[in-house]
Amino acid sequence: MHGDWDNLQQASVVHVSIDTFGGMPKIASLFLMALLVGYLSIYSALFAWSLNRFFPSDNKTRYFIAAPALWLIFDWARGWVMTGFPWLWLGYSQIDSPLASFAPIGGVELITALLIVMAGSLTFLTVTKQWQLIIIPMVVFATGFGLRNYEWVVPDESRTKSVALIQATSTKHLNGYQVIAGLPL
Repeated sequence: MHGDWDNLQQASVVHVSIDTFGGMPKIASLFLMALLVGYLSIYSALFAWSLNRFFPSDNKTRYFIAAPALWLIFDWARGWVMTGFPWLWLGYSQIDSPLASFAPIGGVELITALLIVMAGSLTFLTVTKQWQLIIIPMVVFATGFGLRNYEWVVPDESRTKSVALIQATSTKHLNGYQVIAGLPL
């Protein structure tokens, strides 16, 4: 159920493209979106099935090793199989959180793994009442706050350029192109 809801929210962008800009009839675009959501939900279902099939016991291996590893595998597969949806990685949801500070170290994959480990620790402490496990999310967030102050990149002001991004649209805008923004590079 989670996979369906999450994928429905994410696929709405594709629906707008097909329905609004593609001119496809509403019923056909909704049918295509239902197929897309069903397909994307297969990966969440495979994660849940694999975790319960191969790691059925409520132990630390299940929550701290198997769940993060399987989640990363199925997120990766969703992003690559049949051209995929790589922007659906769980780590991208943390762009405005302290976990974003881990991106220069390990990218969206590290952030996703940290999220699953934190969720696993909270789930495991709820199941086993081992309250000391609350320290895991606290340490991860504290480390993220600390990393925010580290400068990973120093811009070289002598090597900047001015560019404009262009997006192909209808012929109503600049002979088929719409200028999105002029950005320094």
